[in-house]
Amino acid sequence: LTATSNEGVPASESFTIDITPVAEPVITLSVDDTAANVTRDTAAGPDSFSVKEDTSALLTIDASTPDTDGSEQLTQIVLENLPAGWLPNGDVTGFFEGASGKIATAVKAGTTVTITLTPGVTDILELLRVSPSRNDDRDVATIVGADLVATVTAVDSAPDIPASDTAVAVDDTD
Repeated sequence: LTATSNEGVPASESFTIDITPVAEPVITLSVDDTAANVTRDTAAGPDSFSVKEDTSALLTIDASTPDTDGSEQLTQIVLENLPAGWLPNGDVTGFFEGASGKIATAVKAGTTVTITLTPGVTDILELLRVSPSRNDDRDVATIVGADLVATVTAVDSAPDIPASDTAVAVDDTD
């Protein structure tokens, strides 16, 4: 870099600019309230839903990254605090109704569902069919002690930059 002072004297300086990638994922966890058996309970908060007893519901998982150069990708989504019996333990890939082809695996263990995404995913909208236990009208927080929580992980690793960045975003619903 060469600069000239207001006195007309040129000066130069060398310096290095390090570019650090920044992963910036976003996620929204919700319930599809277009079904007749689901109502949004706005009095309890913007993320509160009621599902009629003995019916199923679709959890809506919407995650993305604002990155447009292709260096950032979503790698994993974890759902926590899913009550026992709402999905079987093991492979739950077949319970997704979005059919995006972006899910490599989805496995439930205990109250956690770990969703591994296919390489290169920058956005995903999936619907997960859950069936609350029959004859149980308790809410999620009462059953497991907390709300349903979704966490998405993104990695930004541009090929010409030696560093990479991993970040998570979290959302919950009642």
